[in-house]
Amino acid sequence: MLVQFIYTSTAVKQFSDKELGLLLEGAAKFNKIHDITGLLLYADGTFMQVLEGAPEVVDGLMRRIRADARHRDVNVLVRNMRKSRDFSQWHMGFRRMDKRDAKALPGYATFFEDGFDPSRIGAEADFALEIMKALSDMATAAPTPSGDG
Repeated sequence: MLVQFIYTSTAVKQFSDKELGLLLEGAAKFNKIHDITGLLLYADGTFMQVLEGAPEVVDGLMRRIRADARHRDVNVLVRNMRKSRDFSQWHMGFRRMDKRDAKALPGYATFFEDGFDPSRIGAEADFALEIMKALSDMATAAPTPSGDG
């Protein structure tokens, strides 16, 4: 069995492209070593991420994420046990969302044009997963030191 976590958090400051690149590179490397798959969305200083893997590994990673000083207000929206992965195509997929991207997806625009609103997204149990799946086709693989995502 696998566990799937979806959480939101707020960056303590806006991330530059370089800072996001370093974050993604480190996450992709860690996730590959630990057989974790997932997708990270970033919009206007907020994150939403899905992580999938062995429960003990993902639970440990969530403890590290909660302690990371680069963000605050970690809000777990989903913690499900799964038989298979929904995001198996990446060790770390990534999508940066802005108002233009949000407007291209009218069904979800209000949920991330000004960052993620965890209270609205978390109001329905499966909505966060639905959003992540809808955006997964538009995501890119984060770079890893060896060049494979």
